[in-house]
Amino acid sequence: MKINLLDKDLNQVPKKRLNIFWKSAIACAIIAPLFLIQTTFLKGNFNPFLKIGAALGTFEFSNITEWASQLGKLIRSENKILKGEKDDRINFLLLGMGGAGHDGAYLTDTMIIASFDPKEKRVAMVSIPRDLAVPISGYGQRKINSINAFAEAKERGSGGATTIAAVGEVLDIPIHYYIRADFEGFKTLIDKLGGISVYVERSFTDNQYPTDDEKYQTLTFEEGWQVMDGDAALKFVRSRHGTNGEASDFARSRRQQKVLISLKEKILSFSTLLNPIKIQGVFDAVKNSIDTNMEMWEIVRMSHFARDIDTEKIIHQVLSADPGGVLVPANIDGAYVLEPRAGNFSEIQFLVKNIFNTASEINFEDKPEPTRLEIQNGTKINGLASRTAEMLKKFDYKITKVSNAAEQNYEKTIIYDLTDGKKNDDLDFLKEKLNAEVSLSLPSWFLNPQPSSEISLFPPISGSLDFLIVLGKNTY
Repeated sequence: MKINLLDKDLNQVPKKRLNIFWKSAIACAIIAPLFLIQTTFLKGNFNPFLKIGAALGTFEFSNITEWASQLGKLIRSENKILKGEKDDRINFLLLGMGGAGHDGAYLTDTMIIASFDPKEKRVAMVSIPRDLAVPISGYGQRKINSINAFAEAKERGSGGATTIAAVGEVLDIPIHYYIRADFEGFKTLIDKLGGISVYVERSFTDNQYPTDDEKYQTLTFEEGWQVMDGDAALKFVRSRHGTNGEASDFARSRRQQKVLISLKEKILSFSTLLNPIKIQGVFDAVKNSIDTNMEMWEIVRMSHFARDIDTEKIIHQVLSADPGGVLVPANIDGAYVLEPRAGNFSEIQFLVKNIFNTASEINFEDKPEPTRLEIQNGTKINGLASRTAEMLKKFDYKITKVSNAAEQNYEKTIIYDLTDGKKNDDLDFLKEKLNAEVSLSLPSWFLNPQPSSEISLFPPISGSLDFLIVLGKNTY
């Protein structure tokens, strides 16, 4: 017969089996709040995905004791391993979206790469900003949060698989699993747990938090430990206009990670594990709020690993445009976006691939050296070379020198490639950014420059030169 795992009447179950049952049950729930529940979802109801709900809700076993036994075998199975487990790195992509009934229902405003090292029991989380511009097949350069929406518009239910494939290609890593979660499930989960304790790093006020009737309300969070119910936690992670440095998407991403960890701690707490009513509430909240490509046995195996994770050692990283960050602001067709400061994704890929290494362990010799540019003004437009140099510095290019060209009658910008074709990604980026043509041979006048034409805006930098750029009138 079919057994409903959420049936409240468990009096017929022998007491000696209850601990096994509830321990197995909570194992299934751990994976959701630890890696799954993400919340920047805007208002509106989300038509839930029922894949996990169906798996958790009903099993074909003759009795609950048999179910617990079979679930235990799944946990201990040596024949089944998770994707990425043999490489000691399992990568999840966590997606949060508004859902059906909301404008931009399938835009994934929350994206986090959660990586787990099963051998060392380590976790790393990297938050990806929604405004990061990436190439999307068939659409050109678009914001990364639109991948899921484009896929859903073509074929309902395809967004998760399409997104992990595209993001994996950008980051040059395999992404084994995706999880998409909804907004209401997050609130309900926290309320069923009796709230969570979150440490607020710094006090802030948000006077522009949207309400359900399209107005605004004022939020204030004080520094220190706070006990938050579902509604407060949702507001904490969604706030976009906070004072005291909390107005950026990057600050919001850090708050999201903080709440995830608090959620995991509450679920694994002694009071939760010994409270069947709470556990059933967790199931009720989670089962209708998640879509994933994980099979039931994979969820169970992953939750078995999760018990041993040391929360204090979880690595947190946010891709940001803050000082020292790997991104810079840009504009595509009038829309605000973020682009890699290096001009390509090599620096971001390096960071993500080496996320488990400490600074002392990373071999920075493997990291590509910054591309070196000399910029010359081939026109009589005052300040053209210096403005271009300042712009390119934002993409982490090293400017070796800025000067006037010996000839200032250039109609078109020319990039002289001195790398023998070794930096084609940079060359393509510069060519498009500057509307330039490419030459593989240096002009004769470059070998004998006129000293009087040089402008000492940037001190010379020793080392080889990658590209000489002579600006023409068509630069902008």
